[in-house]
Amino acid sequence: GVLLQAHENFFFDQPGNRLWCAVFSAVWDGPLKLQPEEVLEARFMPIDEVLHQAEHTPYCPDSLAALKRYLNQSVSV
Repeated sequence: GVLLQAHENFFFDQPGNRLWCAVFSAVWDGPLKLQPEEVLEARFMPIDEVLHQAEHTPYCPDSLAALKRYLNQSVSV
């Protein structure tokens, strides 16, 4: 396994999608085992490319919110 570093919990609220979220990070260089019921696709991409692509391509909205919160937290630390 890999140790997770907890960053924060937050409430995500938009029409039809209200949930509590938790943000974690980890460093792992082993293989990824995706859960097909939960994950359609996984790719390694630079963060700036993800943010740019998210302006034009649908991303999971609560995951995108978590990424933006993580980046804002990392900059302010």
